[in-house]
Amino acid sequence: MKKILTSIVLMISLLTAKTVTINKGSDYEAIVTSKGDNLYLTHKGLKKKIFTTDIPNDDENQDLEFSIDDMDFDGKEDIAVIEMKGYGGVNNYYQIFLAQNGSYKESNLSLSNYELYPSYRTILSEYKSGPRHFTDLYSVDDKGKVYRFVNYENYRGDDLCFIKKLELESPREIGKENAVLSCKALLKKHEAVKLYAKVIKKKALLYNNDSDEKSNGMYVIKNDIVELIGGTAESDKVLVRFRGKRVVSKYIKVEDLKVVPRKRYEHRHSVRYYNHGKWIEEKTNDSLTIQKVGSKKYHFILDSIGTNLHTCDLEGIAQDKGKYLLFREDACTFKLHKIKGGFKSEDKDMKCQDDYCGYHGFVGGLSFKEIE
Repeated sequence: MKKILTSIVLMISLLTAKTVTINKGSDYEAIVTSKGDNLYLTHKGLKKKIFTTDIPNDDENQDLEFSIDDMDFDGKEDIAVIEMKGYGGVNNYYQIFLAQNGSYKESNLSLSNYELYPSYRTILSEYKSGPRHFTDLYSVDDKGKVYRFVNYENYRGDDLCFIKKLELESPREIGKENAVLSCKALLKKHEAVKLYAKVIKKKALLYNNDSDEKSNGMYVIKNDIVELIGGTAESDKVLVRFRGKRVVSKYIKVEDLKVVPRKRYEHRHSVRYYNHGKWIEEKTNDSLTIQKVGSKKYHFILDSIGTNLHTCDLEGIAQDKGKYLLFREDACTFKLHKIKGGFKSEDKDMKCQDDYCGYHGFVGGLSFKEIE
């Protein structure tokens, strides 16, 4: 965990750095220098230019952005340099240089807005194209070869199974292919992160840390609903948030929980957006996910896309009022009317739109149908 955190800090701090030394004390020790449109590498006493950007740069004092990360999980630091920015700066594509066979070699791997998950030897890459949002998952084998094995449309990066440990089985024992963890089998069985779980033990103890053997004396009881907010594959505990008389965030044994099923719904439609002097129309999907978290309480997440790609993100706990689910927050009164096979949304006086949407986005008047 310490190494992961160090890597994250390095990545953040180096995005605007001009010079950094990597792999100190090893055969791969090198100096990486960003100057203007060029990236230089000094390795074994030899300095050479390894990358030149094609990105127009109006600021002569702005150097290339790069980061240092172990991209192939072999224990050696690699180089990721931004080679292209797309979709109004939303997509930051990186060219990767790997420390391999005694030198640094350009990889054919090009990633956008990447995140690394070393425990799973997995790379997440996110990008937008028109009205669509895509997430790619790459698996890296023990020889450093990269395979793309999952591609999803309209999934958020924090909504993928391997990021949190939510199932009773160990993720390391599911979908293992050639000693590389594949998330594909997990996704097939449990499609995405389930946000809530029910306590199945009569008295389930809570812990301050996932490594603690002794409880802190606190506990939850059978049928209580907890929110899953974190965890690792190496631990037998998961971090949960419990809302009782007060809100507490503690660890609980995974074996004491059962994941609450979540249902997914879609609203399929076309969206128009202005691009390079003309209007373009493309098909897209709005999404709605719902989980029962109490006798008459449901947690929901609604994501929609409107004209000119203005988006809405509405999330909360809705009360079951019989014919509809009701969510209220400040001026927003939002209803999900129950219809055959799904829900139809209502945004009274369009007050929710004001708080949760871009100017041309909306959350009312959408018909969502259940999907598998």
